[in-house]
Amino acid sequence: MQQPQFQPGKNMAMKVPLAKYHEMVHFYRDILLLETEEVELNHPQVAKTCKVNINDMTLWIDGIEDLSQKDLWFELETDSIQAAMEYLSANNVEQDDSLEQLPSNAHWIKDPAGNIILLRQKA
Repeated sequence: MQQPQFQPGKNMAMKVPLAKYHEMVHFYRDILLLETEEVELNHPQVAKTCKVNINDMTLWIDGIEDLSQKDLWFELETDSIQAAMEYLSANNVEQDDSLEQLPSNAHWIKDPAGNIILLRQKA
């Protein structure tokens, strides 16, 4: 089995209850003084989203209706999505592509604590 290479991606997503969304944006924009941009989207789960630029990384604050707790999702890139998924499956890593629709070169996986990781093939 080919050993895939993993490296950090440029995106993280903080899933927050919609009732906390404006407070979260205020914190990052007006208190931490980070560059933010609210982005219009048509998404079945995400009601509002804001892009926060942090150096070479983007933090997405996603306001989700009916969410009772916050989640932090992050991104990893791999040189071969097929080899990576075979390797992760052989190591009993949970895949859950039901979370949000993704292109064929990406999958949702979970670490042992249940944290969500977007694994995508490096462009």
